[in-house]
Amino acid sequence: MEVLTSKDLKAYYHTMLFGVKRTVKAVDGVTLSVNENEILGIAGESGCGKSTLLKVLVGLVKPPLNVVGGEIIYRTAEREVNPYSISKDALDKIRWKFVSYVPQGSMHVLNPTRKIIHTFTDVINAHKNGVITSNPRVVIERHINSLGLPLEVLNSYPHQLSGGMKQRVSIALVTVLKPNLIIADEPTTALDVVVQRGVIQLLRRVQQEFRNSMIIVTHDMAVHANLTDRIAIMYVGKIVETGRTENIFKHPLHPYTRFLIASLPKLGDKTQKSSAPGYPPSLANPPSGCAFHPRCPHVMDICKSHNPELLGTGGQQVACFLYREVQKI
Repeated sequence: MEVLTSKDLKAYYHTMLFGVKRTVKAVDGVTLSVNENEILGIAGESGCGKSTLLKVLVGLVKPPLNVVGGEIIYRTAEREVNPYSISKDALDKIRWKFVSYVPQGSMHVLNPTRKIIHTFTDVINAHKNGVITSNPRVVIERHINSLGLPLEVLNSYPHQLSGGMKQRVSIALVTVLKPNLIIADEPTTALDVVVQRGVIQLLRRVQQEFRNSMIIVTHDMAVHANLTDRIAIMYVGKIVETGRTENIFKHPLHPYTRFLIASLPKLGDKTQKSSAPGYPPSLANPPSGCAFHPRCPHVMDICKSHNPELLGTGGQQVACFLYREVQKI
């Protein structure tokens, strides 16, 4: 069963600077789904719209960002909900309990003037839940124990914790009410390799403990290989390939996906790694046709004028005219 779906989702930044209107198509027709008990990864270079997509999926849209098309459906235990067709109060009631969000740089959002235990109790008191007892500390300590974190962190201030421990605490915080869906933006950013491994292990433990669903955004393909069940490759506001993570890494179809995977270092391999030539285009002025065509080694005339659809069979989809048999021209 799917816990979240988006259909032809479009979210643009509309800005006015020195009298000049500018439209940045950060999310431009994204269709995806997340199943129960699944980790979906979203990969791509910086600036391709990944973080904006997460904000839209979790309902955190504020001007100059606007949702201009498409829809999102949350499938809660009671009903199907479109976060953009309900009131703010109604959306607040399902946040933390149905969907929780780990923002980029979440280690920096902990209140520096309050001990960690008080941050946890603030969340619990703000989002009443039937499973929470009159003594929330018991529930919090049990939760911290289940995730393998030391209880000492609860009596600490954020500045007394390392960056890696603050990130672990942030993940524990957003999961204390056992949400069905966790959306995490670059949860391993700014951490060294050893600490990254600990955060990845914690995310996997959370998923196995609560059997919930996750959406993980990171540009680090190694994190996707070690953590996700399915992966969606994003380029210039669009999904260009999606499928089982194992299949994507073994048989990448889109030329952009091939470049991303080819850039991964391998033990004992001393050859120079290649990356996609050039730079990602501006989201405010993307190329016509397939947005990747100026950088693609397989570019054809049709790529410059037509935008390929995301189509395919066997659980793997690709938006590329190299696979003409699945493209409707």
